Amino acid sequence: MEIIDLCGQWQVTQLGRKGSIPATVPGCVHTDLMAAGAIGDPFYRDDELELQWIGRETWKYRRAFDVPASVAGSRKILLRCESLDTVAPVESMTVTDLRRKLLVRSLVDTYR
Repeated sequence: MEIIDLCGQWQVTQLGRKGSIPATVPGCVHTDLMAAGAIGDPFYRDDELELQWIGRETWKYRRAFDVPASVAGSRKILLRCESLDTVAPVESMTVTDLRRKLLVRSLVDTYR
């Protein structure tokens, strides 16, 4: 079995808005917004109260990556996602699977 690690640099976009900011996976939108200077520290005093809007918005993480020929030619590809929070549609060129789980490992089978 060949493993492609997708941890690292991604882009995150707030749906309905133009532009994106750099994101780190694993991570969360709060730390990504904080690293981009878009929000202050949610853990400082009662700043979390001012940042409640973040949880009411929809955020989309995106990353492009190359798939080695040894993987791309496989009949079955397993996409393993860990710690997806609440509702997370997982999309690729070959599969769309809706996950409704809270912080659990998700497995997405793809067939050609």
